[in-house]
Order: sequence, then C-alpha cells, then structure tokens
Amino acid sequence: MEAKRTGKKTSPKTMYNSGYSLSYFNHLPHNEAKILSMHIENLTKSQKKKVVDEPYIFRFSYLDQSEAIAKRTIEEKKDPSIRLGEGLITKMNRCLESALKSYAILDFSGMSIPVKQLIKHLSKLKSICILDISYNVRLFKKEPRVKYFNRFLRRIFLAKCQKTLKKLSIAKSGMTEELAYNFCRCLPRMKTLQKLDISGNLIGEKAALTLAQYLENDEVLLGLDISANKIGDIGGKAILEALQENPALVDLNLSLNDMTSSMSKSIYQLIKLNKKLKRINFSFNKLENEGLKSILDSLSYNENLKCINLAGNEITSDGFKYLLKFQQSMYGFSLLKLNLYLNEPDKDQKKVLSSKFQDLETKILF
Repeated sequence: MEAKRTGKKTSPKTMYNSGYSLSYFNHLPHNEAKILSMHIENLTKSQKKKVVDEPYIFRFSYLDQSEAIAKRTIEEKKDPSIRLGEGLITKMNRCLESALKSYAILDFSGMSIPVKQLIKHLSKLKSICILDISYNVRLFKKEPRVKYFNRFLRRIFLAKCQKTLKKLSIAKSGMTEELAYNFCRCLPRMKTLQKLDISGNLIGEKAALTLAQYLENDEVLLGLDISANKIGDIGGKAILEALQENPALVDLNLSLNDMTSSMSKSIYQLIKLNKKLKRINFSFNKLENEGLKSILDSLSYNENLKCINLAGNEITSDGFKYLLKFQQSMYGFSLLKLNLYLNEPDKDQKKVLSSKFQDLETKILF
C-alpha cells in the first residue's frame, strides 16, 4: 500500500509485476479501491474528483493474466453495470465472476468470448436487467452447437435472472435456424422481457413462425428487432398478424427480410388495428407500389404511428403518384416521418412532393 501514501502513480504493468492480484483488489474497502484505481487508471484531476465525490463509483483495469496488460475498464455505479463492449477478453478474472451476482447490466458485445466461458458467467447472474452478447459471430459455431446453445438457453431462461431480465440482445451471433427455433420456443418463459434484438442471425421462416406464437400472447415486449433474418413473406405475415392486437409493442424492425407486396393486406391490418405501435421499419425489403398504397390507406385509422421506414424498397413513380393524390387527406395525421429514400420517383415528382409536403407535419424523405 506504499503507493497510497506517496501518491506515486503505478502503471498496470508495474502493479501486475509487483505481485498484486486483482482478487486482492476486489476485497479492498471502497475508499482504498478508489485510491488504487487512480494509480491503475492514471486518472486526471477532474476524474479523480469525480471518483471521490461519488462513493459508489470505483474502477479497475482487469488484467488478462496471459498477457499481463490491462484490457478493459469496468465501472460499478449505484445501478451496477459492467460494460465490456469493445474488449477482446477471452478469460475473465475470478474477481469479476464473483461480482456478477450483483450486476444489473452486462455487455459482452463485440467480443470473442468462447461459448463455454459465456455459459459459465451466465450461471452466476442473479439480478441482471440488460444482457448484450451481440456481434459475437463465432459464439455458437463450435460443435456441438445445439448442445452448447441449449445450455446457454437454460442459463438465460431458467436462471434466477428470469424474473428480472428486461433487455436481451443476441444480434449477429451466428444463430442457425435450428438454434433460433429453440430460442423462440423459450421466449414465453421471460415474463419481464421488454426489448429483444435477434437481428442479423438469418433465423428463417420456421423460427419466425414460433416467434409469432410468442408475440400473439405477449403483453410486455416494447421493442422487437428481427431485421436481416430472411424470414420472407411467410414468416413476416405470421409476425404481423400476431401483432395486430398486441397491447404493448412500440418499436418493430423488419428490415432486410426479403418481404414482398404479397404482405400488403397484413401490413394494412397491422397499422389499422394496432394502436400502440409508434415506429415501424420495413426498409430494404421488396415492397412495391401496392405495399405503399396499403400503408397510406391504413393511416387514417391510426393516431399513434409516428415513423414508417420504407427506404430501399421497389416503389416506382406509380406509387409516388398515389402518394401525391393521398397528400390532400394527410392533414391532421399523427405520422411525423415517412422514409422513402432509395426508391424510384421521377425527378419532377420529387419537386412536386417537396412543395406539397411543406405545409404538412409529416416529413417525407426520398
């Protein structure tokens, strides 16, 4: 503890080579932990003042002992959280594992953490509210994938955090159709889940149909992102029909899913009947003029929808002609933003639309 008395700054490497262990740091009282963290982090005066003024904040640089260098800073607050989003830690320290029981937010996004190690950490969770393991594209590629994934599911859906988890992100984590199907089957157990992101996993139609069954009975979920999953018209139609009378969902992202205008009726019914949705993203699908027409026709029934994204679809000048005709009836609509970027209006239509929509609250992007 000589560093504490003299005020000398000790680098992470020196601290490590001096024989100090992080497990030792973990058991220090908060006041000493703050002082040590100043040496480890080499904080500025303002940062030191912040640490001293807020007794519930202390910082450690966790060392990957195989390299003996600091990899990532972990901050604990009154609402305890761990953020490791940009790190590449593959081996967690014991002191981190022992602390997992008290954390409310855990972010493993963008890491190369092995699935075995992840499962081990998840078993420690007790009061987690937000769990992010997105952008781990190799997470479930190791064989046997189903075996490891089922263990992962048991940790998430059967652990003590089942009644506390509110936000779960597994975006772009290499889920296959089979794994996604098993995942969606477990969703009804999550009674408190409010936001779910499984985008970029190519889950396919089968998992989408199972997801639709969950959505039909769910009354808690507020945000759902299933973009870039190749669910197609069959999966998309099932999800839209399941959400027609959903009492909670506010944000829905179905972009990049190969959906066509054969879903126009389902889209019309969703917007007409669902009074909770505020933002819908259908961008970069294959919706044509009929899809735009169905959306515009349904708007008169919906007073809550604020934003519709149709960018990157296949809407041509005929669809924009209908939009010009429909413009007269859009006064007083609640819609604030309609994104038609990367579609195909004529040059003259762009000028006319720009002038026509100047007096409307609805902002058109094209």
